[in-house]
Amino acid sequence: SPVRLDGGAWARRFAHVAALYADVDVPPGGDAQSTAVAQPAIALASLAGMRALATVGIAADVVVGHSLGELAALCWAGAIDERDLLRLAMRRGQIMQAASAPGAMASVAAPAEEVAALLAELAPSEEVVIAGYNAPRQTVIAGVPASLDMVVAQARTQGLAAVRLPVTRAFHSPLMRPVTNAFRQALGEVRLATPTQPVVSTVTGARVDGDDLVELLARQLAAPVRFVEAASALGPLDV
Repeated sequence: SPVRLDGGAWARRFAHVAALYADVDVPPGGDAQSTAVAQPAIALASLAGMRALATVGIAADVVVGHSLGELAALCWAGAIDERDLLRLAMRRGQIMQAASAPGAMASVAAPAEEVAALLAELAPSEEVVIAGYNAPRQTVIAGVPASLDMVVAQARTQGLAAVRLPVTRAFHSPLMRPVTNAFRQALGEVRLATPTQPVVSTVTGARVDGDDLVELLARQLAAPVRFVEAASALGPLDV
């Protein structure tokens, strides 16, 4: 979905959302495909969504945050305050954009096992990896652009829908490992508390216990998003 920098219809409809956009300092423009611009804008939109839901009386019992959304989920759960959420999203975007190696990502309409078989055949040296287990038949891959394009072409040859994503870095892949320490340092500069509400992590697929949020969120940059596993974990939770 497109990155909106002004709050869009939500800001026009909800005064609390408009006030939020008026009060914060995020990049006002630029290339919306740049993750340095997109990440703080998405985090701000997540906060706006929380305020809009609260305004109409909708409350959650448990949350799962997809990729960057894990920061917003932890904010909802009281582990990160709103200012630090936006600060971390901005630093996360800057750090990931600064990754020296260009990368690419694509979504493949196939089970992870089928995609893994393609990767084993065409990209056995981690040049392309599974970056997101988004749904039983939607798997995201990331890696070196030329190798990823070869995997996408082969997937299409086999009758699978495969679409390149509009990004210039290979998020949630080994190409992000060089920048994880920089984000670990950024996380150490803010106060992270134990969540007071249930959050299920897409790094582990399990409930966050709050013991080491710094390490969890730093690992996330190069780890696959295990959304299917996290969603499956919601059922057994006593909420």
